Amino acid sequence: MKARRFFAFVAGAAMLFGGFACTPDNGEEGDNSYAELTVTPASISATLEGATETLVVTSNATWVATCDQTDVVLSTIAGNGNGTVTVEIPSVTAARNFVIKFVASKMVSVAGVTVPSTHEFDVQVSQNATGTDLNSYAYYEDCGTDVEKDGSYWPYVDAFTGWNPQGASATGVSYKGSNASVHASGTNYQPTADAVGISGQPYVFLNKVPSSANFVIENIAVEGGKNYVFTYNAQCQNAYDGGKPGFATVDGSLIHLELGYDGTNWDTVDCTYTPNGGNGWYAVQVEFKVAADATKLYARFTYEAPASNGGGRFDDFKLVEGGNGAELEVSAPQAPETQDGTIASITTTGNFSVKNAWVIATYAQGFLMTDSSNGILLVYQGNADGVVVPAVGQVVNVSGAVSLYGGLLQFGKDATVEQVAGETKSVSYPTPTTLNYSGIVSYVSNPSIFYAEMKGKLIVKDSGKGYNNYNIELQGGTDVKGSVSYPAAELEATMDALADKWVVVRGYMIGKPNSNAYYANMMAIEVVETEAPETPDTPDTPDTPVTPEVPEGDFTLIENVADLVAGEYYVAGKLETYTNNGTTYDWTNYPYHFWTGTISSKNDLNTVNGNASMALDPSMSSQDAAKGAPAKISIVAVDGKTNTYYVQVGAKYLYSTETANRKMALGDTPTEWVVSDNSNGGITFTSNGVNLGTAGATYDLIRSYANVSTLKHGLVLFKEK
Repeated sequence: MKARRFFAFVAGAAMLFGGFACTPDNGEEGDNSYAELTVTPASISATLEGATETLVVTSNATWVATCDQTDVVLSTIAGNGNGTVTVEIPSVTAARNFVIKFVASKMVSVAGVTVPSTHEFDVQVSQNATGTDLNSYAYYEDCGTDVEKDGSYWPYVDAFTGWNPQGASATGVSYKGSNASVHASGTNYQPTADAVGISGQPYVFLNKVPSSANFVIENIAVEGGKNYVFTYNAQCQNAYDGGKPGFATVDGSLIHLELGYDGTNWDTVDCTYTPNGGNGWYAVQVEFKVAADATKLYARFTYEAPASNGGGRFDDFKLVEGGNGAELEVSAPQAPETQDGTIASITTTGNFSVKNAWVIATYAQGFLMTDSSNGILLVYQGNADGVVVPAVGQVVNVSGAVSLYGGLLQFGKDATVEQVAGETKSVSYPTPTTLNYSGIVSYVSNPSIFYAEMKGKLIVKDSGKGYNNYNIELQGGTDVKGSVSYPAAELEATMDALADKWVVVRGYMIGKPNSNAYYANMMAIEVVETEAPETPDTPDTPDTPVTPEVPEGDFTLIENVADLVAGEYYVAGKLETYTNNGTTYDWTNYPYHFWTGTISSKNDLNTVNGNASMALDPSMSSQDAAKGAPAKISIVAVDGKTNTYYVQVGAKYLYSTETANRKMALGDTPTEWVVSDNSNGGITFTSNGVNLGTAGATYDLIRSYANVSTLKHGLVLFKEK
């Protein structure tokens, strides 16, 4: 039900009063009282066979009534003051939802000027097989009203903080996913005006990776043995042409809804799909019954992309008591056995109880605790009403489920936290470990809990919803950041005041958001302003080119795995032609193109463009002094393994950070690369689904790809004799 009151000056009055604004006194009567209208009942439920319902209108103005369904008959479409409207809903063959709209209007006097006043009231109608009122929900989520990108990325579902769960079953609900984010993609994807029950952007977006993309709603409270109806809205994009998206017919071959009781075991349920307005949106519905001993419901959404330009959008999830569906074919979870132990003894997921621990750090949604075992564990309490975060030093007993989040174990928000009255511990902090940019890059690939400090520029992102996100951009790069979310109340004002300034922030590292490899989370304890780093002077340009250092003497060309041994090498690609801006260069006489420059960041390792590379023959007799010296790597054999090496650059090791975007970086931990002969010549290096060689595109000399067949050629290596 939506009720809206409108109040506007007529044109002459607007000119007369200019910037004057007045607040109406709703207690006034007569000509000075604004239009009011209410309708009872506010929602109607009907079966597919149809129904007759009487609506009682209470109003102080003239009003009109309209319906967006042409076959629904209203006994009257206009009235003045109080009245009744009989609604005749005919028989239909498919379920539908629609609206009966009432608009009251009258002229009122404000400061001696007559102006119009209107008031709208929508009666929501559900017509389905069982006559269930789908507007009286137990749980409803509209994905909030606002979402902002963090840089160029929409937030992942588990990092989005604008969720808006409503209803008696919403307490304790949480959201997670993989390749699932919250989007606001623009008007091309918005539901049209004739759609019913779709709030529009933001909405959940699943990208075109069906093997891994999913969105999960956790911990919806249900009553054992009851029947329920679950509804949501979905849109499936299958094309993008001429700046406009194309949409597919939504059905069970594209999207799948699975229901269960524990987030592990699922029953794939059959849904009905009904077009809901335009722009490809469909209303989706399923009826089911839960087991007699069920207390929680989990819902998982997956998406089968119909095309390379595909994407699934999901919005307005709702659970309503009623319906007549079959019981879910999945067992209700058994109560897990709780194990007593110390924090250090908790090394896997399960149900645990820890006694006489004490709090060492807090944030707005939980705390870190330690005990006599010297282990450290996060307790996530969430932000529901009534949550009390214990103070630093408070002794606590905690019991409940321990799960994995952001690469670390933690007690979840369903855990029981007992503060031991009168028991406290003195808390001090160790010398912090300094994390620079490269340290953060390494951390997100192997997170742990320890006391640290970061120096960087503090970026405050205000969502407009009463909370801020704080990122720390460290010198050396902006693709990976430190992050402080939901800082303790005493730190918020300090951090807001230090926005866009260089700071040192100290606290405990607590992992990273799920599905997001670009942020390292810290539970902050202290934030202080510091000086910005000095910008290095730009070196003077020499009058004459300086000949770079190049290897001297004879070199051995290594193009096959059989000839590869541990040692130092210069890395090159092999390409006989190179095309740039329509011009093709013939390098047949000098086919080996060295990887040049400093190997230091993801950008260096992800793509090396031909313009920035050297074109040399194997003896290096055609050195071009303007293009820099070739880069050097070390190949370190892995003990006990054939054709397996570590790739070392200086004191760091090359590793692949993720398969999807084929990014690579340098870190402190050795990572194994398996070498093999490329079918087109040269050697291919493979690690974690990433294959390094010569690119298939004519303008990339060195490149990494997820699919080895995409490579044009393997790498060639030169070794000094």
